[in-house]
Amino acid sequence: MAQKKIAAVVNPFDAIAQTVKPSGKSDKPTAKVTATIKEIVDRVISSKATIKTEEALLVEDEAEIVTCVRPQQDADARAGKFSKSYSVPGNKGTLTYVTANKWSLPKDAASQAALKKLLGKRYDLWFSPKRTIGIKPALGLDPVFTAKLVTACTAVGISIEESFEVFDTLVACEDLDKLQFELSAKDLEVFRSLVRQNKPSLK
Repeated sequence: MAQKKIAAVVNPFDAIAQTVKPSGKSDKPTAKVTATIKEIVDRVISSKATIKTEEALLVEDEAEIVTCVRPQQDADARAGKFSKSYSVPGNKGTLTYVTANKWSLPKDAASQAALKKLLGKRYDLWFSPKRTIGIKPALGLDPVFTAKLVTACTAVGISIEESFEVFDTLVACEDLDKLQFELSAKDLEVFRSLVRQNKPSLK
């Protein structure tokens, strides 16, 4: 078995130091924080770097497990003992390997033709076309197109409400995060109980 790669230990503060501008002021204001918050900021930076490293190792480890189990699943299936799931034991616990009947199928005509040539008669047994009609998001938000669609459907006796799922979606203006501060402190509190702004991200 190939020896596992060991991820290099990286000081999370090195990357931060490289982004500091050598001269000039930052274009964003600096928050005033306590010594406790500074310690927490350092912990968050360190934790994010650790999580990133662990996530990369997890991807590699899971790939190795799949590489081990998948051939066994293939061999069992060919022998008439197909199973969607396998228990994968470790020294201290057990994982469950599971495959799902979900697929990313080719959408272009050339790939579909190649698949049909490969499968022959099986193609029509294994696959069937399913046509769905949807409105492109950009058109769905276009009031001119919407008016034309209503007119066209009405002309041939099609009810928009019965034939389509119609949603009235509230869309915030581009500067709402800034404009909200035109409200009084009391009104802003009520506003924020009704309109939830996404929580700030810490990259």
